[in-house]
Amino acid sequence: MFVAGQRNLADSRSVGCSVMFQDNINFNRLNGVMAFVGQESELWTEVNSVSQDEGLRLYDLEKEGNRKLKVTVANLESVREGISIDGCTRICKRLRMLFAAEGAQYGLTEDLELDVSSPGVNRDLRTRDHLNEAVGERVMLKFSDPKGKNQVLVGELKSFKDDSLALLEDGEKEVEEVAYSDLVEARVDFKF
Repeated sequence: MFVAGQRNLADSRSVGCSVMFQDNINFNRLNGVMAFVGQESELWTEVNSVSQDEGLRLYDLEKEGNRKLKVTVANLESVREGISIDGCTRICKRLRMLFAAEGAQYGLTEDLELDVSSPGVNRDLRTRDHLNEAVGERVMLKFSDPKGKNQVLVGELKSFKDDSLALLEDGEKEVEEVAYSDLVEARVDFKF
């Protein structure tokens, strides 16, 4: 179970919320069963609306069956700016009340496990927006090469345009190009 940086506050426990700040551990890689909820879904729209009401934005949304929901929220202006634990707690409380009343509409059970967190330093880059926000940062790109084998590059993301990512690999002088369609996984790789 994900425990890195987890903080359960007395007032968040009263509504069944777990508020977490991610450090170096990625939740879905540990469990392997969380499914990404796309931005086109009604669930995404509703959770994003609540997040924006609280001055934040929905960064990522994952669902495990009908019993678990992982909400990742970020600063409205920049994902690189921090967020407060109070903001996560407020969103968690509001979502808990919403899903208690309307959870079945979204295929969620009454005993929903709800986690609200920041994206963390080494955040996943799942969408085009995520990749655009990461330009200038050190990232890890896992991609499928022409032979179908997975390759990994780590370095500064120089640009993302025309469905191509330009990465200056650590210790190299030439920029590597990776097609967006070949990406298997991408995340910020902050060097401590």
